[in-house]
Amino acid sequence: MSRKPLYLALVAASAAPLTLAAPAPADPAKLDEIVVKAAPLEPSAAEVIDAVTVLTGEALERRRASTLGATLDGLPGVANTAFGPGAGRPIIRGQDGARVQVLLDGMASHDVASLSPDHAVSIDPAHVRQIEVLKGPATLIYGSGAIGGIVNVDSGRLPLAPREAGVRAQVEMRGDSVADLRQGQGRLEIAGANGWSFGADFARLNSDDYDINGFPKVGDEEPEEFGKVENTAVETDSAGAQLGWAGEAGAFGVAFSNYESLYGIPKIEAEEEDEDEDGTDARSPKARAKGAGEKVRIDLTQSRVDVQGALFSPFAGVEELKLRAAVTDYSHTELEGDEIGTLFDNDERDLRLSLKHEPWGDFTGLIGVAFNDREVSAVAEEAFIPPSEVQSRALFWVEHAHTGNWHLDLGARAERTDVDAVGEVSRDFSLFSVSAGLGWTPIDGHRFTLALDRAQRAPAPEELYADGPHAATQAFEIGDADLTRETATQAELGWRYTDDAWLVSANLYTVRYRDFIYLAGTGEIEDGLPVFLWTQADARFSGFEAEAGYQLPSTGFGDFGLRFTADSVQARLSDGGALPRIPPRRYGLMLDWSQGGWSGALGARHHVRQDDISALESETAGFTLFEADLAWTQNLGNGEFTAWLKGRNLGDKLARVHTSFLKDVAPGTVVFGDPRLPCQESTTGKSGFEMTGIS
Repeated sequence: MSRKPLYLALVAASAAPLTLAAPAPADPAKLDEIVVKAAPLEPSAAEVIDAVTVLTGEALERRRASTLGATLDGLPGVANTAFGPGAGRPIIRGQDGARVQVLLDGMASHDVASLSPDHAVSIDPAHVRQIEVLKGPATLIYGSGAIGGIVNVDSGRLPLAPREAGVRAQVEMRGDSVADLRQGQGRLEIAGANGWSFGADFARLNSDDYDINGFPKVGDEEPEEFGKVENTAVETDSAGAQLGWAGEAGAFGVAFSNYESLYGIPKIEAEEEDEDEDGTDARSPKARAKGAGEKVRIDLTQSRVDVQGALFSPFAGVEELKLRAAVTDYSHTELEGDEIGTLFDNDERDLRLSLKHEPWGDFTGLIGVAFNDREVSAVAEEAFIPPSEVQSRALFWVEHAHTGNWHLDLGARAERTDVDAVGEVSRDFSLFSVSAGLGWTPIDGHRFTLALDRAQRAPAPEELYADGPHAATQAFEIGDADLTRETATQAELGWRYTDDAWLVSANLYTVRYRDFIYLAGTGEIEDGLPVFLWTQADARFSGFEAEAGYQLPSTGFGDFGLRFTADSVQARLSDGGALPRIPPRRYGLMLDWSQGGWSGALGARHHVRQDDISALESETAGFTLFEADLAWTQNLGNGEFTAWLKGRNLGDKLARVHTSFLKDVAPGTVVFGDPRLPCQESTTGKSGFEMTGIS
């Protein structure tokens, strides 16, 4: 007997009348004043030459999801790995894994999300003040892992400038009906007139298996599986605290954070029995567990300490001397039923010291050194990578010049990376990356950009030393210890136009890879799984991103705005073969409205059919998602209260996300909610009524 799930949820919360700092909504014309902290010299969004998307304020509040990938999914050029509600990592222009660097307050996230799509990013979107997405390998101070782009999450825990004296608080609660989600979070900040500040934050999320309007598996006709994706429940707890001081001479801050998550992995496939000559089951323990219907869950915990210090004008010729350090203890256990399958550990230490010089004519810039030490291990009978240690040391230099109508960015990075694995041949790599960008504003409102980058990346431990079954990818992976460094050469053209009513941008890019590292199928079977080899070949990524927003003249019925988005990427090997799990072309349209304390939006996004696929990959059908929301904001004098009702996937569409390894066995959650016009930056007490649909 089939059933149609209810896709609407109702959640209520209240914000206590605390002493809140309630900034006024941002004027659309001032949106570019947002500082991009992932860029080396922290310019405004209008000064960044590389393509950048900044998500903050109300737009961020409305898009917030359980994972970082789901929160960013749908932004131009950004998709989600979509490995269930508990694990989602950003994909930038078709590139993911080790090529996309995820940062927390400018330092690496220090997890093992890049090793496998079923590993979660250890950053809770609940504690995010601003997210910056920089596309391309030009952000050279953050390491070779940024060859495909950067996602920088700003938690607001380590300020370098004095905060306004007072007490600020934020409370938010939300939920949905699709997975019976229940989420609560809060933040408290206390700032004194003497420059000292203290803060604490917490968040808790619980959700059950999510509902769908159909069967999880393609072609499945089992009635008992209709309407639900099993083993997708999520439990997450996170908290942090910080202490800091900022004055005219310098600043110092220390932040402590802890993140815990227990989430299920949707069942990929029950493997056929594979018997030895003596009749015994020859499959791996994990294969036997999955074939017996055992649920696989991941129990993750991370503790982290961040330290930041800066001296302003410490000596002649130096504008700022800054030190950043982060130390992390990470582990997660893969539970197969009641049994412990694989235990992952990642102990990581980061240090970066930079010196910003005083202007040399039209040039401002910085030079610095960076050190990273990482010890990662996977302990189990079938661990597919050996315990490994990765060390990197780097020297970087960036310059920015602004003269008249021209902007110029220059940068270079020299890096040495050593990879040492137990029982394997040690490898070392010398990497060198350079970037140049030119921005031109011939007339007010129009800005043209040209960016050229050459970046290199060292192979990751799993690419070098993998040798065993990998359940998440349903592959028996074999690494190649002889892999060489990967080199990407990128060219990008951009145009941006703004006036009182319009915001239009377009970017065209192409990236040529020499010795691109990827998994290639062999056609063989090992341990009941197809065998894939980590190998290298030249490849090319190319595509475009476009946005257009128009603020209609005010009427007696309120203020209306229209927003259109489109993006596309193609990725092919030198032999002409397509690369797997490349996002399809997408188009989006949104109408937003506001009047008094009320606001609302109605939107749609279309995913084109993806039939440009690699060998052994299945096609995914096109689909269109509809979304609507309504919000009410009440001024409380020294703060505000906001309630909203949101509906996602109002057409009740069963959508399969092409970027997901699970697309054929579990429809994914797809979020649509692009930044609206205008983008309001209120970060005060929030509460919500939220309707959430599943795709």
